[in-house]
Amino acid sequence: MRTLIPQTKSLKIVLLLVVSAFVLAACGAVQLNNWPGLTAVDGTVYMAQSQVRAINLTNGTELWHYPEKVDANNITFGAPLVTADKVIVGNYHNVVTALDAKNKGAVLWTFKDFEAKGRFIGRPTLAGDLVLVGSTDKVVYALDVNTGKLVWSFKARDAVWSAVTSDDRFAYVSGMDHYFYALDLKTGQKSWEINLDGPMIVEPVVGENNLVYVATMADELVAIDVEKQAVAWRMDTTGKTWGAPLLHEGTLYFGTDKNKAYAVNAATGSAVWSFDATAPIVAAPVFLGDRFVFASEDGQVFAMTAAGAQDWKQTVKGKPYSSPAVTPELMVVGGVEMEFPLVAFNAQGAQVWTFTAPK
Repeated sequence: MRTLIPQTKSLKIVLLLVVSAFVLAACGAVQLNNWPGLTAVDGTVYMAQSQVRAINLTNGTELWHYPEKVDANNITFGAPLVTADKVIVGNYHNVVTALDAKNKGAVLWTFKDFEAKGRFIGRPTLAGDLVLVGSTDKVVYALDVNTGKLVWSFKARDAVWSAVTSDDRFAYVSGMDHYFYALDLKTGQKSWEINLDGPMIVEPVVGENNLVYVATMADELVAIDVEKQAVAWRMDTTGKTWGAPLLHEGTLYFGTDKNKAYAVNAATGSAVWSFDATAPIVAAPVFLGDRFVFASEDGQVFAMTAAGAQDWKQTVKGKPYSSPAVTPELMVVGGVEMEFPLVAFNAQGAQVWTFTAPK
């Protein structure tokens, strides 16, 4: 267990990207210097990079975008939440908007109660009829998914960058304040908390056997037993984890900014395998076909078997920082400084299409 002074090179890089986005937005400049948030559902990939774009997964053509023009007061980078009929996003002006998924992104409702008080960086998540979203204003908001009305709110000690996750009892919050919070899902009241000795920027992952997993910027992966309200195990990692671990059949897969890809036993925290990538891994991995796909900062997109052997590898021009959007047959990669904002690959690693926003 260690204490982190959060002034590492990697954290400075991300802070620079996010803060520069804020500054440019305040100046009214058009900017795309942060990586996009991606979500794929029912034949469509939704990309949030200043504007929100709906793109056909079959051929990479744009279906609609919102707002019509880039608006300095309405820029979004967090991955959209997609329900049966809504696309819900939080922007960098502390506003949550629900768009009509079936009517070209028409606005259904907005939540503006605390406009300009903070930034929504993590994606919104759905818990029953509640939309959960954390803000840099230190507050977690629970909104009615149908109306956008505030149901409850909770204030942490410091900013909440990550998405909020939940089970049928609690909403789980990983904070920049080093605290992991469990909130009563119905009321938003804090049920319990644990100080994990490092800031957290990625969402908790809910697993089986009462375990929830979270990565800290203190170079650790931590499993928390929610019944005992205590740490079940801790694993030291080589580097920091910037994308939420992928839990698949009892194993956690994730990468770090020290060029490491890991597979870890979810029950015990023991390493199943590790792999040396060619550059830092910022994006979360995805499961595609029967492979686990990672993307590293130097543009390498590579697939690993469950046994830890590298299968196929492709290269994109740019830095694929975005956690890919994935369906059973297709994966969409995004990032910064990309030749194409989006690149789609099939389960065999073949490039299917590229996307460039229409002018």
